[in-house]
Amino acid sequence: MSICDQLSIAWCNDPAEADSLAGFFVQHVAPAYISHGELQVGRASDPEHWSPDLTHLIVDQIRGTLDKSVASGLRVATASITSGLAALALVSFHRGLHSAYAILEDLVVNGALRHNGIGGAVLEWIENEVRTAGCQRMFLESGIKNHDAHRFFERHGFRPCSLVMIKSVGD
Repeated sequence: MSICDQLSIAWCNDPAEADSLAGFFVQHVAPAYISHGELQVGRASDPEHWSPDLTHLIVDQIRGTLDKSVASGLRVATASITSGLAALALVSFHRGLHSAYAILEDLVVNGALRHNGIGGAVLEWIENEVRTAGCQRMFLESGIKNHDAHRFFERHGFRPCSLVMIKSVGD
């Protein structure tokens, strides 16, 4: 039996899970994961360093997403196996002027379980959910040095469509 045969993937709806999900996120992302999105929202202090408040920021984002009193197009997906959480994904849903689309904001797989098909299984599940929601496209961004992730996403049909650049203009 493969590890993916044990995998259970679902949308998380429990705000009480925010602390453990944020802990999982922080434990399993390296600085190569940092992209412009992390810089824009303060998760990272620069392209090579996470914010010292990363755990708190992730807890707040996940708790806010799971709090049903807050209107949000963001959803949190979890993938679990018998031994615990195997992967976490944040997906936002948008209605554009001419079409609906989704953004895979984050996909984090337990470092000890990588290369077992978990990321691919979660991505396939998310693609089905996105399609069911009426979306025609799914976007993602990835840190410029996150080469393993780039190869993974390209194997799953993603292609580059833009280049984001940064220039510091402040202190």
